[in-house]
Amino acid sequence: MCYKKFKGKFSAGYGEIPEYVVKHCAKFVKGPLAHIYNILINSGTFPEKFKVARVKPFYKKIDIYSIQNYRPISNLHIFF
Repeated sequence: MCYKKFKGKFSAGYGEIPEYVVKHCAKFVKGPLAHIYNILINSGTFPEKFKVARVKPFYKKIDIYSIQNYRPISNLHIFF
């Protein structure tokens, strides 16, 4: 099971569900989620909640006062 290789982070994405919670529950939710995702793909729909991201600036260079020295980081919903 590949999900056991990843460390669980305490940060939460847009859905406010921390990664470590999903990691520990993966064996219980992977079947139902796969079924739901297959239905969404077959029907050609995509939930509006999954289209939203929490965007934060991430510092990358020397001058902290220059906006060019930041890049956007998008935190998506954990189940996307």
